[in-house]
Amino acid sequence: MADRTRVSGIVAFLLILAVGAVLRFHRLGAESLWLDEAVSLEIAQESLGDIVHDTTDDVHPPLYYFALHYWMLPFGHSEAAMRSLSAVLGVLVIGAVSRLSTTLFDPVTGLVAALFVALSTFHVGLAQEARMYTLLALASVLSMESFARLVEPHALSRWAAAGYVVATTAALYTHNYGWFVVVAQGLYLAGLAIASREAYLQVWRRAFFAQAVVVLLYLPWLERFFEQVLRVRQGVWILPGSPLSLLKAFTQYAGSTELAWALLPLALLPIVFGRERRQTGLLVVWMAGLVLLPFLISRLASPIFLPKYTIAGSVAVLLLAARGVTLLPKKAVQVAAVVAVAGLSIAPLGAYYGTVHKERWRDLVAAVDSRARSGDLVLFNQSYLQTPFDYYTKRTDLVEVPFLEVRDGLTTRSIRTLVSVAAAGHDRVWLVVTTADPLSPIMLEELLARYAVVTHDQDRGVETYLLIRKNSS
Repeated sequence: MADRTRVSGIVAFLLILAVGAVLRFHRLGAESLWLDEAVSLEIAQESLGDIVHDTTDDVHPPLYYFALHYWMLPFGHSEAAMRSLSAVLGVLVIGAVSRLSTTLFDPVTGLVAALFVALSTFHVGLAQEARMYTLLALASVLSMESFARLVEPHALSRWAAAGYVVATTAALYTHNYGWFVVVAQGLYLAGLAIASREAYLQVWRRAFFAQAVVVLLYLPWLERFFEQVLRVRQGVWILPGSPLSLLKAFTQYAGSTELAWALLPLALLPIVFGRERRQTGLLVVWMAGLVLLPFLISRLASPIFLPKYTIAGSVAVLLLAARGVTLLPKKAVQVAAVVAVAGLSIAPLGAYYGTVHKERWRDLVAAVDSRARSGDLVLFNQSYLQTPFDYYTKRTDLVEVPFLEVRDGLTTRSIRTLVSVAAAGHDRVWLVVTTADPLSPIMLEELLARYAVVTHDQDRGVETYLLIRKNSS
């Protein structure tokens, strides 16, 4: 009987893994690369030394770019090939969540948690981006799984410390939000010291030693980390959070408002009625450290809160909901709850696949290629727009001029002068701009003094203009 149950569990897990894989690979290359993915390509194509240099000037550590660098060697750099790394990592997240849930609770909770992550539109969407978020999620879940074993007072796997060091270091070198994983673990240890000093005294030395090794391994990047933190504080791409944005984040984790209303009561069950206080406490501080703490920092200090950055925190929410299912009184009720969540997941998944999420660079650049003439000037208001443009253009006879990367101190007059100088000698100018940039209208206004707009295409915040000099043939 035990063997049959074990085989059934393995079969169910493999089916869940297969469903998760299908959802993550479906239409993987359908959409164009968007700006951030183009940046991933630009950085990952370079040598390892140049990757380190470029990520120092960015806001993310280099591990994901290293991984993408080697991934593209055999698979190429098509949209699907680049995103397939995240898709594979996303499937591995499902397995890691199952293992963590089983470690904390039992195999049934592991299967339910794996299913919830497999069907999560939030996780599917990030697994279809050539960015570092699924690697962050995987490293964070593995770090938490090793940490749970590390702080178990009565048993210690000899590999727990090594696993913790590897996974946590990987999380820190993948994304600076990895530090919130460490903070959450510190909060758990502090809570353990208050709740059970005896248990704390049994585990604090090995936990401290493992975390000390992680810090030592991170020291080579520490100076760059502080530079990146300063750059984030000076950045403007993240807006200050509001209570509504936090609620929206939890709705994103669920996939829809209806799913959020279904998952929230389930997630509260183990907190209110569960008997595994240490395990549930770990999930609560995990959620607090990786979701609530960044949100509070955004409110009180510097804007850093974006839901996709908190992907590892979303796992804690889904895992609590999974445990809530297995705490329901009867098996029939548990099955009904799982079926209800799975059923409610269909609509948001369908909406996800039926919606365009990224800029349509493929179409925008194809339109430019079809209308451009040899020697046309292509003027970009942001230097990073040149990366996706160059990825899709098949023309080699255009003159591309990106605007200045460092624009501090520029006045409207100096901007007009620079545009005028760049356009001099060109009867035809393609202007590629982002709608939200304040430079865009200034540049366009300066060009309109001598040029007329012939075509104008716009999609999801990116615009292209073809301007021809007035009175030119």
